[in-house]
Amino acid sequence: MTIDTEQYTQFVQQGQDAVRSTTEQYKNFVQQGQDAVRTTLETWTSAVKTAAGQVPAFAAQFDTEAAVDRYFDLSEKVLETQRDFAKRLAATGAALVATVKG
Repeated sequence: MTIDTEQYTQFVQQGQDAVRSTTEQYKNFVQQGQDAVRTTLETWTSAVKTAAGQVPAFAAQFDTEAAVDRYFDLSEKVLETQRDFAKRLAATGAALVATVKG
């Protein structure tokens, strides 16, 4: 079976477009995830501040150091999840490119 240059070029272009589309979707997914985490933390912080202002005894007991630790623990988990997803996406993209070239 022979493939002419135009067909091959079109096939490669379609593969590259698929990789670009997947990369763009991943970028959007990561951005949405980061925005969701940021919004959640901002909402949580606002709620804590409001509650602390309404209940003086609670404010005295609030452990800011623990809150900071929880924030960074959550951020670390989100970043780890994003890293794993990026690795899987890269492997899928590499397999797609290999298939297109093969």
